Amino acid sequence: MAKQGRIDTVGIKVDILIVENDESVVEMMRHSFKADTERYQLKIVGNLKESRLAIRESRPDLIIASYLLPDGWGIEFLSSKEERSRLPMILLVNPGDEQMGLKAIKSGALDYVIKSEENISEISRVVERALQVWHSVELHRQAEEDIRVSLKEKETILKEIHHRIKNNFQVVCSVLSLQSQYIQDETVLDMFMETQDRVRAMALIHEKLYKADDVGRMDFKEYLENLVHGLFWSYGTDPNRVKMKINVEDISLGMELTVPCGLIINELVSNSLKHAFPQSWEGVGTINIALQKNKDDDIELVVQDNGVGIPKDLDLRKADSFGLELVTILAEDQLNGSVNLDRGKGTKFLIKFKRKK
Repeated sequence: MAKQGRIDTVGIKVDILIVENDESVVEMMRHSFKADTERYQLKIVGNLKESRLAIRESRPDLIIASYLLPDGWGIEFLSSKEERSRLPMILLVNPGDEQMGLKAIKSGALDYVIKSEENISEISRVVERALQVWHSVELHRQAEEDIRVSLKEKETILKEIHHRIKNNFQVVCSVLSLQSQYIQDETVLDMFMETQDRVRAMALIHEKLYKADDVGRMDFKEYLENLVHGLFWSYGTDPNRVKMKINVEDISLGMELTVPCGLIINELVSNSLKHAFPQSWEGVGTINIALQKNKDDDIELVVQDNGVGIPKDLDLRKADSFGLELVTILAEDQLNGSVNLDRGKGTKFLIKFKRKK
């Protein structure tokens, strides 16, 4: 007989601990189980103290306990906070105390039996039924535990993958940084810096997912704050001259949407930092980033600045700018969404897309 809560009810000896101080009831139970001594092995004690010693010596497969004992209540066997430390139990109650039996079942007992000759004579059948129930419950519980362990293992593997991807991205950034030191052409050097920023944007996603409590979900607002801080540092932007405002709803995007969203924001914020606030600009510049659901349950991503604006004759799909072209490709091909440009006050990009089910 396995001693870990798993009970096979077919053809295997069952160790039963009987906790009862009424000798007449004990004698009736002995007589009830006598017909199948090959199946049941009984140990009988008269109080809680002796029962605890018996459990420590040999963990029984089932406890049959009187609800009232000389040193306490039989229902105490159900008071363990540890679900797995509980033992299957049947409570014995006096006639008229059925409410105590129902209370025991609500607390986790398998059944209760009224102390009468008629009922005690049938207790072996009650035990068989209770063991079948316990066995089913334990199988279900073990299956849940196996699933939890499997998910934990997969989560650990995913975290390790995110960690390695992040490290690989950092290596790419380091290589680009080293190579950029040998570049004299300012245009080419700018391209290298922009590529580094794109790689950092993707690396940051994997870093956040690696550190997240839920490996499939990260704090997108925190990610954006870190991303923007890195861009301000990269472009040497004075945070007193240009302010950043971030408004992000608690929306879970998943990796398939998070990566293109991160890259789009990287491109648009970079574009604002480079072009929206020239030296001649007076006042405090602002860049607003918002991510929220609209009334149709679509996701809306807004990146807006109050700078000098984009030329009116600029067509996003024909712009001589890799960054803006990349934004359009990511929005339409990766997010299956749309891009709208509003030149009313400064520059406002609105990207709409549907969250994947």
